Formats: sequence, C-alpha cells, structure tokens
Amino acid sequence: MGSDDGSGGPRRAGEPGGPRTARGPLTGDDASAVVRLTAALAAAAGSGTPGPTPRELAELLWLAQKLATPGSHREAPEKPTPAGRPAPAPVGVSPHPAPRPKPGPPPAPPPPPAPDGRIPLHLPERTGTPTTQLLAPAPPMLPHPLALQRALRPLKRRVPAPPARVLDELATADRIARLGARPDVWLPVLRPALDRWLRLNLVYDTGPTMPVWRPLVRELHTVLAQSGVFRTVTLHLAGPDGRAHHVPALADGRTVTLVISDCMGPQWRPGPAGERWYRTLRRWATRMPLAVVQPLPERLWPTTALPAEPGLLTAPSTAAPSSMLAFTPYDPDAPRAPASALTLPVLEPGPAWLANWAALIADPGGARMPGAAARLPPAPTGVAEPSRPDIASLPPRDLVLHFRATASPEAFRLAGHLSLAVPSLPVMRLVQRALEGSPRPQHLAEVILSGMLTTVPGPPGSYAFRPGVRDLLLRTLPRTARGRTREFLARVGGLIDEQAGLTAGEFRAEAGGGGAVFATVSEETVRRLGGSGAGEGLVLGRYRPVEARIAGQRMWEAVDVRTERRVVVHRYPEQTSGPDLFLRQAAVLAELRHPNVVPVVDFGMEGEQPYMVAEFIEGVTVAELESGSGPGVSAGVHERVRRGVESGLQAIHARGLVRGPEGWDGVLLKPYGTAVLTRFTLGEQSVHHSVASDPQAFRDLLEGLARREPDAADTGWTEPLHITLLGPPRLGHNPVPSPEALAMLSMLVLRQGCRVPSAELASGLWEQPPAEPDTAVRHLSLELRRLLGPGTIARARNHYALHAPDAYVDVLQCEMLLASRTQDLRARRTTVQQVLALWYGDPLADIPGPAARATRTRLRALRLTLCATRAELDLELGDFTQAAADLAPLIQEHPDRQDFRRLHILALKGQGRITEAIEAYESYEEHWQRQYTDPLDPTFQELYRDLRTAPERSRPTIVFEISGGEDPYDTLGQAVTSLLARGDLPTHQYEVLARDNGYVVLTEPEAHVLPVLVAVLRRLPGHLAALDDPPQVRVTFWHSPWFAGPGQPVVPPQVQGVLDDSSADVTVVVSPTLHEEFANSSAADAGRFQPLWTGDQTSPVAWYCPLHLSPPQTESRDLVRGAFRTGDVTRLDPPEPGRTAVVLSPPDGPLTLLDPAHPWGRRPPRPMAYYEVDLTVHQAAHSVSLPSSGGGAFAASVKLSWHVDDPVAFVRAETENVSEILLEHLLKEAARITRRHPLRRAGAAQQALRSGLRKWPVPGLSVTCSVGLTPEGDPAPAPQTAASQTRPPSHSPLTTVLRGAETVLIGFDGPLTRLFTTRAARSAALELLSLAVEDRDPADALEGRPLTGPGGPIPLQEELVHPLEVLRAFAGSSLGPDLRRRLDDLELRAVRNTYPTPDAHALIRALNGSGRRVEVVTDVSKQAALRCLGHHGLPQSNVHGRSENLALLMPNPDCLLRALKLPGRPTPTGLLLTSSAAEHTAATRLGLRCIGYADIPATERRLRKAGCEEILTSLEPLLDAARAL
Repeated sequence: MGSDDGSGGPRRAGEPGGPRTARGPLTGDDASAVVRLTAALAAAAGSGTPGPTPRELAELLWLAQKLATPGSHREAPEKPTPAGRPAPAPVGVSPHPAPRPKPGPPPAPPPPPAPDGRIPLHLPERTGTPTTQLLAPAPPMLPHPLALQRALRPLKRRVPAPPARVLDELATADRIARLGARPDVWLPVLRPALDRWLRLNLVYDTGPTMPVWRPLVRELHTVLAQSGVFRTVTLHLAGPDGRAHHVPALADGRTVTLVISDCMGPQWRPGPAGERWYRTLRRWATRMPLAVVQPLPERLWPTTALPAEPGLLTAPSTAAPSSMLAFTPYDPDAPRAPASALTLPVLEPGPAWLANWAALIADPGGARMPGAAARLPPAPTGVAEPSRPDIASLPPRDLVLHFRATASPEAFRLAGHLSLAVPSLPVMRLVQRALEGSPRPQHLAEVILSGMLTTVPGPPGSYAFRPGVRDLLLRTLPRTARGRTREFLARVGGLIDEQAGLTAGEFRAEAGGGGAVFATVSEETVRRLGGSGAGEGLVLGRYRPVEARIAGQRMWEAVDVRTERRVVVHRYPEQTSGPDLFLRQAAVLAELRHPNVVPVVDFGMEGEQPYMVAEFIEGVTVAELESGSGPGVSAGVHERVRRGVESGLQAIHARGLVRGPEGWDGVLLKPYGTAVLTRFTLGEQSVHHSVASDPQAFRDLLEGLARREPDAADTGWTEPLHITLLGPPRLGHNPVPSPEALAMLSMLVLRQGCRVPSAELASGLWEQPPAEPDTAVRHLSLELRRLLGPGTIARARNHYALHAPDAYVDVLQCEMLLASRTQDLRARRTTVQQVLALWYGDPLADIPGPAARATRTRLRALRLTLCATRAELDLELGDFTQAAADLAPLIQEHPDRQDFRRLHILALKGQGRITEAIEAYESYEEHWQRQYTDPLDPTFQELYRDLRTAPERSRPTIVFEISGGEDPYDTLGQAVTSLLARGDLPTHQYEVLARDNGYVVLTEPEAHVLPVLVAVLRRLPGHLAALDDPPQVRVTFWHSPWFAGPGQPVVPPQVQGVLDDSSADVTVVVSPTLHEEFANSSAADAGRFQPLWTGDQTSPVAWYCPLHLSPPQTESRDLVRGAFRTGDVTRLDPPEPGRTAVVLSPPDGPLTLLDPAHPWGRRPPRPMAYYEVDLTVHQAAHSVSLPSSGGGAFAASVKLSWHVDDPVAFVRAETENVSEILLEHLLKEAARITRRHPLRRAGAAQQALRSGLRKWPVPGLSVTCSVGLTPEGDPAPAPQTAASQTRPPSHSPLTTVLRGAETVLIGFDGPLTRLFTTRAARSAALELLSLAVEDRDPADALEGRPLTGPGGPIPLQEELVHPLEVLRAFAGSSLGPDLRRRLDDLELRAVRNTYPTPDAHALIRALNGSGRRVEVVTDVSKQAALRCLGHHGLPQSNVHGRSENLALLMPNPDCLLRALKLPGRPTPTGLLLTSSAAEHTAATRLGLRCIGYADIPATERRLRKAGCEEILTSLEPLLDAARAL
C-alpha cells in the first residue's frame, strides 16, 4: 500500500512526516507489532474464524491511518501572512533600500499521482500546505429530468392569446383572390395567436434550513423552464419573515404557483412571520392553483410544521384555485379539518407526484386524483410532534441503531459508505450517485436529519459525523466494501471524470495537501478543472480579466473567481530595493475606508512584480468625461471633483500615503456625483512625492481643468437636465435631437451613469447596424454633447456613459417611488398614483431601435400592472367608486384583459350596482365566447354565482302623489316628466311606476337625485300655479325601498302623520341622508326644511318643506330671458338666425330647441313655457397677474369672447354671471400653466396657455380666449376691447391683401374647426376601407377591375390617412356613393367633439364688418359644416359643402367656383384661407391668392409641399389686419 499522509497521495521520501526510506523490509519492532495485531484480530473474530489475510491486514492499517487526525504526525505550521508576504512593519519607516528578502515558497506543484495514476481530492482546509484549487462538478439531484417533463404533458396545451393576433395567410390569400383587390387596398385576415396555457411562479423558501436544497431548486427551475409546458417560469424568493415580493397572483385561470420548502422555517411557525406567510398563501390559494414541493420524504412530513396526509383530490374545473379543491383522506378515522382551513396539495419532486398534480390541474372537473394535502388554517398553529427522544443527547451506538430502525435501506446504505469519505452535501450527492442508479433527494434528507451529523464551518451543506458515529457506521459495511476503499474512491471520482469540462463546477475541492479524501480523479480531469495550470487564463491565479482599463495592461477590470465579485487589478513596476515599502503602504491603504478613497481588497507580490486589487466602482473618470464631452467639464462637476479629491487626499495624507501625479485617470465620478481616488503611488515611486507636494500637484491639475471649462452663462447649460421618457421624449427646455440620438440618450439614461459598450449601443440603436457602427455611435455622442453640454457624455475606448447626477429622469423617479415599500395601504395607493401620474403618453414614442422597443414594451406592461395594483388597493380600501371610474377606460382600451374585467366587476359589486355587475359579466362572457371557444375562468364563474345571490343596495326612491283623489287630466304626470328632465336624471337610471294617486320613481343606486329635489322645490309650485284647479301634491324622497307593493305605506309610519296634516299646496319630505347632502350643497337656499321629531329620538327621522303656490314670474339672467308661457307655439315669432334661439319646455318632455319650420310636429298646440336665448358674441377684457416658476409674475392682458352654441344645455344649466365664472376659471387654469414657466419664457407660457385653455365650465357655451403675457414691470399689452383696439399700420402686407379681396373664402377644416383628430381620422379611414372591401362587386374582382375604378388608384394629397382621401380615391368607383353616405354619418357624429379655432368667429365678424363677403368652402358634408358653424351667423347659402358628384371633390375647383358664383373664370380679387393641400391646389388652378393656416407642424409641412408660401400659425395677425380695414 505504501505510506500516506492522509492527503490522498503517497509521500515522497525525505518529506517531513514521511518514512525514512522508500519501500523496504519491516524492522523487528514493526514485525512484532504486526504479529500482535494479527493475534488480537483473530481473537476478536472468534475461535472458529481464521485470522485476517495479509491483504486485509494491509488495507486495515491503511484505513486506520486514513481515520487518524490530519496533521497529528507533523508540527503545526506557522500562520502565514497574506499571499505569503512578511508581516508589515510600522508606517513611517524610512524607505531606504533594504536587503531583498528570500523568495517565498514556490507555487503548489501539480499533486503527485497515486500508484494507480489517479489524484486524490479533498475539501478545502485552512492549512499552510500549497494545494491546487479546483471547481468540481456534482451529480444532479434530479437524475431523470425527462421523466419530470413528461409528467407535465397534461398541461402542455395551447390557447388563444387575447391581445395577440397573427396573420392568417390562407384566409388572406383567399380573400385577395375572391375580391381581386389591388395591393394598395389589401386587408389582412388576422386570427388569435396561440400561446402556451399556463405561467408558473416558482417560489422557493430561503429559510435557515433551506440552503442545502439550493441545487434542487436550481435544477427544478431549469427542468420546468426547459419543458416547453409553461409560458413563463419565474423564480421568486420567500423570506423567513413571511414576505414574498413581486409574485403575480393573477386570478386569470392561466397562472399556477409551486412553493419549494421543507416547511421547517420560522414563517411556518406561530408568530408575526407565520401569520403574514399564511395570509399570503391563502390569498394565492383563492386566486390560482397552489401546491408545496416538499424535498423531504413523505414519512418525515409529520415532523414538519405542515403535516400532510394521503388521499384523493377533486377539482371542480380546469385550473381551479386550490381553495376550491375537495380532499378525501384515505384514513377514514382522520380528524376533520376546520371549516376555515383550505386544502393545500403537497408533493415530492418526483415524476409520479407531478403527473398526478398536472392531471388535477388539467381535469375539467369531477375526477379523483391520488395525492397528499395539508390543511391551511388562517394562521399557523403549534404542531404536536410525535414524542421521541432528544437525538442530540443519545450516545453514538443508540444514535446509529435509531437511524437503522427508522431510515430507508437506501439512506442507511448511503450513511455507511459516507463513513469512507466526507459527509458534505456535494460529496453525499457523489456517493449516492455512485451507489444508486436512480438517486432521490429524499434519501439525502434522511441522512441530514438523522442526528448523526453536525454542522461545521464552511459553505452550506458542510457537515461532520458526531464523535464515535463514523466508527460504528464503518462496521455496518460488508468486509469486501471496507477492503475496496480505493476502488470506491475511484468510482466516486469517475463521476467527476465524466462531467469534467462538460458541466459547470458546483463546489470547491483541492488536489494535494492534507485532508480526508473523498474521491480520486485522473490527471486529465485535474487539468480540465484548471488544476494543472492554476493561473492559466487568470490574473494572479485568481482574477478573471474582463477588459483592460488603461493601455499597457497595468490596470484590469476583473472578476474574483472565488467570490464572483468585480474588482480592478493594479500592477506596479518591479521594486529594485525590495517589496517591503510597497507591502507596508499597501497594508495601510487596505485598512483605509473613506467615501472618497477606493477600498483595497487584496495586495501582494507575484514573483518580482507588486500588485494591488481594489473594489470595482461604477462610474466614469474625469479623463473619460473630457474625452467624451470636453474640453473641460461643467461647473458642477468641477466643484464635486475639488471637494471629493481634497477630502480623499486628507484621508491618505493622515496615514502617511501620497497620491502622486496620476492625472485625471485616477479620479472617478460615481453615477450620483461623488469623486473617488482610485490610483495611488506606492513603493519606490512614492519616494519622489510628499504630503506637501501632493495638494499643489492637484491644484495645478484643477487649474488646467478650469481653464478648459466653457462659460456656462454663454452656452446656456446652467439648468439641470430634465429628461422625461414616459411619453414622447423631452429634454426640458433643450431642443430635441435626432431620433437616433434620443434612442442613444435613453439607453445611457437607463443605465444610470454606468458604461455601455459601443457594440451594445449599436445593437440597441439599429436593427441592421451600419457598416462602421463605432463611427456612427461616435457621431451620435457628439450630437448629444452639443445638446447637453460639457461634463455629461463620457467616452472610454469603446464605451460610453452619461454623467448627469443632478438630472431628473422620470423613469428613475418611477423606480425610486416603487422601491419605497410601506404596509400602509393608503400610502401605497398614493405612491402608485404618483407613479402613474408620471406617464404622459406612450413611453419613448417614435424612438427607433430594438432597445427602445424593448423598453417601451416593458414600460407599457408596467403601467398596466400599476393600474391593476391601484384598482386592487382601491378595493381593499373600500373606494369602489374610484376603482370603477379608473377601470372603465382601461376596459375600453384593453377589452381582453381579464384582471381589469374582474376588478371592474368587483368594484361594481362593492358599490351595490349588482345589476350592472351582472351585465358586465354577461357582456364579457359573450365577447369571450365570440373570440375563443374555451369557457371563462372558474374564478369568473364563481364571481358570477356570488353576484346572483348578492343583495341590491337600497336606492333612492321618489313618490309624487295627489292628496285626496285621482288626477283625471294627468297634470301631475306632465310635471313629473318635466321635473325629471330638469334634474338631468338619465333615462337609464330611473323607472316610473304609476299608482292610483300618483307616481313612484325607482332609481339606480348611483343615481344623483339632488338636482331633481332642487327642480321640485323651484319648479313644481310654478307649474301647478298655471293650472286652473291645482291639486295638493306631496313629494317624498327616501333612501329605502318602501314602495315595493301597493299595500305598503308611502313613507315610514311616523312620517305619515305629517303628510296627512299638512295644509301646504306642496309638501316635500326628504330622508335625513338626502337632507344632509342637500344642506351641504350650493342649492341649499332653494327651500327651508324643518326637522320632524318623534318619540325620544335624538335625531330627526325626516325633514319636510311646505311650499305655497305663487304666480309664475319671468326670470332674466345672462343670455337667457324667461320663462315665458304661450298657448300656441306656432304663433311665436321666428327667432332671428344667428342672433336668438327659442328653447321650449313642454310639460311632458325635456327641453327642446324650437324649429320654426316644424314647431310642434303634428301634435295639437298646447300651452307650454319657453325661453329666449341670446346667440350673439359677447366679449370682455381684463388685466390680471399670473404667477411664474421663479417666484415672479406675468402681467397678462386677457380677452374673452363667448356665445351660446347649445341653447338647450345652456338653459338647463341655469348659469348666471357668465363673465365672472369664465374669468375665475381662466385665472385658476392659467395660473396652473404659467407657474411652470420662468419669466424669460413668456412666449412659451403664452403658447402653453393657448393649447391648455380648452374646456370651460359653462355647458352650452363656446368660449375663445386670447392672452398676452409680459413680465411684471414691463409695459403690459393693452386689453383688446372694442373701445381700445390698436389698428396695425395700413401698409401691413396682410391688410393690403385683404383690402384687395372682395370675397374671402375660408376652408372649414382647420381655419374654423378641426372635425377629426389624427386618431379619429385614421379610424374613420379604416372604416371606409373595410366597407369598400366588403361591398365590392364580386364580378369586378373576377374580371380584374381595379378596386378604385377604371382610372386606377389616385395619388394621395395628404401625408396622413384621412377619410376624405379614401373618398377621393374611390370617387370614380361604384362604391363611391356608399362611402359618401357612411362618411356623412361619421362627420355628423364627429361634430359633437369639435372645438372652434381661436379668433375664427372674431375674424368672420371683422371681415363682414369691413364689407367683405365671407364664404366657407369644404369637402365635408354641408349638414355637418352647418351644425358646427351655427353660432357664426353665416347664412346657409354662404356654406358650400361636398357635392353629390364625387368627381367634383377638390382639387377640382367646382366648390370654389360655386362660392364665387361666377359661371366663367373667377374674379381676381378673391382670397382663400385654408389648411388643406387639396384646397390649395384647387385655388392654384383658378389663380386665387392663398394664405395657409397651420396650427400644427404636420399641416405646415403638407402646405409647403403643395407649394403654399404664405403660412400663418395663428389667426391673430389676420384678425388684426381685418380690423384695420
């Protein structure tokens, strides 16, 4: 056998502790000892047993030496200093040359092979013996991953993906062939994309007992992710505090969760962590399928905090939540679980268990699947563990006997063979794999929990046998197994040989040196694992280089292969006078921890060359900043560098160290601005520098940097960057660069000051990078430097970074807000709302490149997730109304999102709107069945069943009744109809039921009846006073359903007496709830209510208001006169067009506008009330003060102009003091806008006001506003009033043009209003195209005729898609009339959403006042144009719309000729104001003068492309010119 020192390899002659000679004959003493040992062993074996053979005796001696304590035969080595260097001397020793020290011990040679050529391996130990470090592979804990993946086959199905559509090539080709369409009108046929059914959340326990199972978690995650079964497999952590962050618990029927845990941690026990963890588990179990993967064997489950029992599991439907599972245990005598406990499946990580679980998830309902389940109560309870002795206190013999009696045969066999090796977890896996063909992790768990092991210092899974246990386990092995130890170690090492170089290493081992051997491997394996050349490919044998930080390989960025930490390796020149001075200074620097000095983590000598290893810090150096955006840096960067370097120099000078003239390469700026010293002069080079010369050298560098700095006041780079990406990218007040430069800026911003390689930038900027991507990226960086200023863009070789520590970036602000966690639901809701408020459009809109696209997708998904989170928080807080209001538009935008649908239904249910909730569910179910074939998720079905049994919320009820008789003439019915219309109560929110003596109005729970109450108090007495014999009426408003049947009282009994005794003409009774709402409203002066007390109650049971009839009075308020009464509407004088309107108030219907041609249809004339409304334009001018962003104020000249454009809405609103209301609204909204702008940007503030003041608070009123801003103290512009208007000089070019024009033609779309927005125009154009394709004559398709007619496709006149362009393209086709009719409807529907162009009405009045004839020309239908232009006072004959003959659409000049009313050529004095390229082309053909109006840049581009030279961005100059005529 040979002598061995316990390190796994034989000692060579002459080594300490080795034999004095090589192999040779035994001496006499040794021979006598062997004879005595042989006799003792024969006596112990018994008289009938022969003694041991020489081979067995030799192997026993070898094994005894292996079991001896390592190092007991040799002296303890001295404690080495780091890296083998001498102990550092005190700082301050004179750096004179010293004698060169003797060289240290040489590096560890390759371990000597054993006689069979194999090299022993052992676990690392802290000894002084040089060894070869290896990273050895370990066998998998899941030996058959394919079987696990096959077990999940029931879940491998595909379902339609709701938001995704793919091209159906066959259907598209069939449609094209059937219709014979040209390529310009081909429409694809889309079908739902198929996607994997389920997404998996893999949550693993990180408790104190789980580190040994990390390899199992990693392998299980890999197996499930590579199975192809799940859409996504995401790994999440569950901490011992009971928290599991960012686990999506979606009740969508497509999410399942597996929790990997041994159920032994503190979160499974009683306490705050357990209560929190159980609440989380129960919430998951009510939303989705949930199961626990238990690595322990089933027989050990009763010893855990979550005991489970076997039985049969039944699911009601596919992917049913775990809370809906039924469980029947096999044991009929098992105790019944509490009613509040949920069923939680528990399974081992084996194929059979996973197959049953997958079948349970995929089962449509009713099948009984074998499995095991635990009962999950609302909170953890103390588990009554079976009584057993304290294993730790048992003697070794009893400990082994107990394990043999309770363990499985496989586990006991594994423990016996571990006595030949080391009981560490990686070694256990190797030994188990060598023994078993199909090892299971449960057998490892039995050994670990046997009590025979004790933990030792080291990585997770480091164990040792308790004293005496190893010897006893050795006796359990067969004699042949004990005698073949070398073969067994080679068999274990063979597993490493097979995987060496093929799979990643998992645990560290050493080849050579002392220690207990666990395997022997071949020399080739050691070489593959990096043992033969320990430093090959590594810097200093430990650091894997990533890239050189400076030329010459003196400084490298690297990764420490032992800790996987990023570091920077500094190499220093050889020290001719010896390494002592360098080592002393490096040791001092390694002890220094200062915010402005880089931490040093290692130092030493590599041969004759010193080295120092520092911690890697993200950031850029000052030299890199100058290289990327120099010369010079900004003033802020200069000041940070000065403060940081001075503080760092003070720290190193205090310890006797110097920095030396290292330049700006050694000053690094962190992403948030802190300056750090990263390079130092050590060793012999520090002799030429001193603490006194260091500051002066830095001041010289700083002065040189200051001389290169630009003047920030001259360049305008004084304000911090303000970068917003959650919409179209903006850079504050800076101009917007090119799209590619914006894309690069967004990539740099999102990396938060870290360096980005040029190759990564190129791949993120372009789908196909240019021929020279580095040059292209460099040009973009120069563009950003010119835009952002100095000290912003850093360039280091082929890397770029953005250094903007003071910049505001909305995406980073979003991440910062989301990172702040709190348990307060209200605070969390506020945070989510703040984050959502950062979005102002589509993130990174119009930014090209794959990186922007990926970021855009991520931010879109984040916004939708936050919207769902906000709704969930609202529901938890009980704010159901807010949740429903927020979710309504989201459902319209994303109709297939099940989470939005479910939350919306829950919000409706929480409000008591059960009927609407049921309708929402049924509508979604119909939509789902129409799109897909699968049934809805079981969670939705359960919610629907809850809705069917949920009670309706009590709803407001109104009762009108006549006291003492019936109403033969239905006078009360007419009044009820009129009052409900006055109260703006939508018809779908109430139902009117007739009674013998009146009416009952049942309303929806959310109906707002306060306006109806106000209308009753104000209008009902006047309505009754107009009758010849008015009845006595009682009106009751109550918030309880008292009126379900005819035999029930109208009001509560205690209130009935007040109604019977009242002598008032009208008695109004309200409930206390409604009275409180009425008293707090602005209409509280409409009636004086009196309390009604009964008995000993401390609060009124009701409130009542007696009213008496009085003659009707004619009211007069702003712009409205009336109400008047007339007996015959047909006898009213017709209103003057454009100046007045008459609004009728019939007793049995809502307010209507009088049509002079058909005043009352065919019904006989009846008495009714009416109002006269003033339609003329009213103006007001004001001088006000508006705040700015810097604390100053703007002097504002405000001109308001308003007129009534919806008389019915204006009369219904009953608005008074219109001018004051408009001014108050303007001051409020304008102040909100101007306070974001400094005084020097008055023009930008004025432009923001022009676009921001759109909506006004008076219904039915059209308002235009003009605001002029100047800083306070400057002469303010005079108010633009009729009495004081400053006429422009008569020689103004626009005045000259208008003076020479007798007729002014104004285009409708643009100069007067904007009928379609860009999105609405695209939607209308697509609707017309769809109609054209569907209605095409099949004969035309078969004959190959073009879809757009015989003339072929017509070139588009506009850049953007517009419905008029579609109509022009099909003008010569048989489809033209149908498209024109559809476009007529679209235009009429769009009228309600239009807004007048500012100054348009004033321009028409000014032109008419100057004697010019104004004509409106357009290709829009005349009816739609008239509806928009009714308030302008233009006669109908002056509006010229689309002709019946579509061939006469512009650019055909027919419409212009009709407006000019000349049969031949037009008058040369005509003028056209337009925003359309087609209208401009038509005017050019007639020789008309044309002025373009472009309110947006896209319109200006189209007009210039059409050849228009005179373009205005506002009508104000033209208005001033018209007033000067």
